[in-house]
Amino acid sequence: MIYNKTFMRGLFLVLGGIFALVYFYPKNSDENKILSFSQKQICEYATDNCYAILQINTKKRSLKIEKYFGPFFLSRKNNQILDCGGYMSHSGEYAHIINYDGSAVSIKHLGDIMDCSLTKDGSLYWFYYYDENGALITVYDKNAKLVKEIKPHDEDVVHFDYNATDQIIKLNPPY
Repeated sequence: MIYNKTFMRGLFLVLGGIFALVYFYPKNSDENKILSFSQKQICEYATDNCYAILQINTKKRSLKIEKYFGPFFLSRKNNQILDCGGYMSHSGEYAHIINYDGSAVSIKHLGDIMDCSLTKDGSLYWFYYYDENGALITVYDKNAKLVKEIKPHDEDVVHFDYNATDQIIKLNPPY
């Protein structure tokens, strides 16, 4: 009889733990999925001082953020928005990977940015720099970890391997 009471208590605790985990665990799948975003560029009259207002829409909320430069790109795969941190003459010091709740991770620019976007599959973020030393592409994962540096040579499309997947970057080089 002792075995049965101990077994039943253990079973009750396990089932209770599973219920609590399922019931109280954050439901990220649909409620926090970025459904859409919009951006509005604001520039001070007769200056180069510009910023963007970013609005992020999920099923659960709508969030407005006014501290980034843009342009912005939505990674549906990562449920994040990439803020390039400006481009050419309107370049900020940092780019940002923005989560559905407005939290963000910063990526320090290595110089003036010429272009940026997502890899073709939308899982990685890339930045294209060009200066007197030539061209450089830096590639980051969803946690803003540098995963690849590439020195392209007059290419419009760059291929590289990441996690056994062929990744593709389509460039808009400064000719």
